[in-house]
Amino acid sequence: MEKQVIYICTFFIFVIVLQPIIGLLLFNLIENNLIINYFPLIKDFMIFSIFGLMLLYVGFTLKIKREYLRVYIYFSLLLFFIAVSFFYSEANFYFKIYNIRRILILYLIFFSFHGLYQTNNFRVVKKVVLIITLSICVFGMIEYFLPDIFWNDWLNLPNYWNNDTQGGIEIKGLKETGRGYTSDLYFLFHEKYRRMLSFFLEPSTLGSYFSYIFAFYYFSKKFKYKKYFLTLVFICGLMVFSKIFILSIILILAIDILKFNLKLSFILMTPLFIYLGYLMTEGERVHGSFSHIIGVYTGFEVAINDILGRGVGMAGNRPMNPTTNIVNGMNGAESGFGNVLAQMGLSGIIISIILYYIMSRAYLIYKQTNNSDYYGLAIMILVYYLNYNLSASSLALTGNFIVFTLAGIYLNKNILMTNKNANSIF
Repeated sequence: MEKQVIYICTFFIFVIVLQPIIGLLLFNLIENNLIINYFPLIKDFMIFSIFGLMLLYVGFTLKIKREYLRVYIYFSLLLFFIAVSFFYSEANFYFKIYNIRRILILYLIFFSFHGLYQTNNFRVVKKVVLIITLSICVFGMIEYFLPDIFWNDWLNLPNYWNNDTQGGIEIKGLKETGRGYTSDLYFLFHEKYRRMLSFFLEPSTLGSYFSYIFAFYYFSKKFKYKKYFLTLVFICGLMVFSKIFILSIILILAIDILKFNLKLSFILMTPLFIYLGYLMTEGERVHGSFSHIIGVYTGFEVAINDILGRGVGMAGNRPMNPTTNIVNGMNGAESGFGNVLAQMGLSGIIISIILYYIMSRAYLIYKQTNNSDYYGLAIMILVYYLNYNLSASSLALTGNFIVFTLAGIYLNKNILMTNKNANSIF
């Protein structure tokens, strides 16, 4: 069973990483936007199949360890409140299912590999992730220095983006959108800068992916060429021009150098952003980068005023009837935390509790075993929680999947506090 699960895990990672670029190629070959709508369903079908396999395995073997029973209870409560929100919501079926998928998909990945992976042999998985990350970096470097004609004309990426976007202004080239060129430094240098896209075709999720990889391998066990690998990931992260990547590096260095407390950092993070969002809303600074912080506050505000929220599909970044511009961060938009609370109400805090539990479990195993891979895992989850607060893209599968895949594998149901022999990478 062990080899089969490793093969499933490896195939899963490859499919998720390559799905955007494969979708683009198929879109150009078939010239039909149905590819955009239905091709991603293949990866969803794969995820639900793996999750179903895990449920069957756990159900027949009845192997849910007592140490992990609490997180299963939290997840069951999350499912219950999502069901309540589903029937409470006035959104149509499409928007309900779309938003439920965004809320649940990453946790299905965690529980799938948590239930199926059965050993403390992580060496192969770490190698696979490292090799895939190197491939992402190499292709990213190549496409970054190619002329824009590569994406604009040869691969027809702007048209692909136009067909994948609900409404908005039609773009004809990379320079016409913040996805291709950033204007964050325009006030200093009076020009836009190209953003790395690599296989992801989306700089926000690519920047998040580099943040997680840097966090995990920075603190995990030493291996040959580790410094060179981290330097490459760092350079590529900078070339994405991702604000989340920069903030993640600051958080990682603060933990490493200033010895920030992980649990305290997690607990205080959201209240801090809620307070900052309140101040910015009062000061009417509701545009640009501030909208991400404001989204944390407005999502919390909706939940406080309506304990059940607006219902799934009625708020956040993809509501059925948007009443405000999402770039302003209203109704929880531009924040994963805000999206969830605005739709589900106060019950959405269960997700924060699940993430806190997973992070704490990884950190406790690190303290017990002195296996630094678990410390890297704990930091990676904290970095994800930062992203969850400040970006709605934290609910996307691409980029964020790696956190929950590695968490499920390292915290699989056979890994208890007595694990002292987890293998190194090489």
